[in-house]
Amino acid sequence: MNRPAPVKPDNFFLLIFHALRQRRVPLILRIASHSLLLVALAMLIYAWVMGMQFKQAMQQQADALGQSLITQTASSATELLVSNDILSLNVLLNNLAKNPLVAHAAIYSVDNRILAEAGARPTRSVLGESEGLYSTPITFQEVIAGQLRISLDMRQFQQPMTISLQSMGILSLILLALTLSLSMRLGRHISTPLLQLRLWLRDPDDPAPGAGRNDEIGDLARQLQSRLVPEKPEPEPEFDDEPAFADSDAYPDEQDDSAFAELDDEVPVVDERVLAEHEPGDDRDQPLKPWPESIAPDDPF
Repeated sequence: MNRPAPVKPDNFFLLIFHALRQRRVPLILRIASHSLLLVALAMLIYAWVMGMQFKQAMQQQADALGQSLITQTASSATELLVSNDILSLNVLLNNLAKNPLVAHAAIYSVDNRILAEAGARPTRSVLGESEGLYSTPITFQEVIAGQLRISLDMRQFQQPMTISLQSMGILSLILLALTLSLSMRLGRHISTPLLQLRLWLRDPDDPAPGAGRNDEIGDLARQLQSRLVPEKPEPEPEFDDEPAFADSDAYPDEQDDSAFAELDDEVPVVDERVLAEHEPGDDRDQPLKPWPESIAPDDPF
C-alpha cells in the first residue's frame, strides 16, 4: 500500500480565507486564533495596567515639581512685584522658562493683566485643562498683589511612558508572531495525523499513521489498526542444514591422504604353514582326477 503523503499546512491567511469561504473552521485555525486572542488580551491588560501606573507616577512627579517651582517663584517675585520691577520679573520668568519641563510662566496683576511672561503661550484648550497648569496668588502682608501661573510641558513627562509603551508594543508583536508560529505547529501536530488516518481508512494497512504516538491520537490509531488490519501469520521456522556439514571442515584432505599412505606401507603377515600347504609346485605335479559319475552314499559331500 502506498502511504498517503503528509498533509502540507497552508498559510494562516489562506486558512482564514478558506474558512470564510467554506464556512468551516479547521482545527489548526481554531488553535491559532484562540492562542492569539489569549496572548493579545493578556498584553492589552498588561499595557493598560502599566499605562495607568505610569500615568499616576507621572502626575505625582508633575504635581511635586509644579508645586515646588510655583512656591519658589512666587516667593522670589513678591518683592519685585511690590516694587513694580517689571524687568526683573521678566528676567526671573525667563530663567524659569529655560527649564525644559516648564512650557510657560506668567505673572498677572489683580485685574488679570499680564505683567511679565516667558515661554510659549499655551492655547486656551490647554489653559482650560487642570493637568500641567499650576497657579498661586502672590501676597504681600496678606494682600493679593498678583497671580503666578506656570504651565509644565507634559510631553516631557509622557516621553518615558511613550518609549516604554513602544518597546512593549514591539515586544507584543514578537510575542504574537512566536505564538502564531507555535500554535500553527501544535495544530499541525494534531491535525496532520487525523487527516492521514482519514486517508488510511480507505485502505487500512500496518502500521496506522500515528500509531507510535503516546497520546489520545496514538490510542485511536492503535485501536483502529487492531480492528481493521488482520494480524499477519507468524513465519514458519526454517531449519538450517549448515551445522550438519560444518564438522566436515574439521577433517582436511591432508589427514585423509596421510591415513591412506600408512595403510599402503603396512605388509600383511601370512603364516608359513599356510604357504607350505598351498605351494604351487605340488598342485602342478598331481594329475587331474575324472569327475565321478555318481556320489557314494557314505560321501559326506
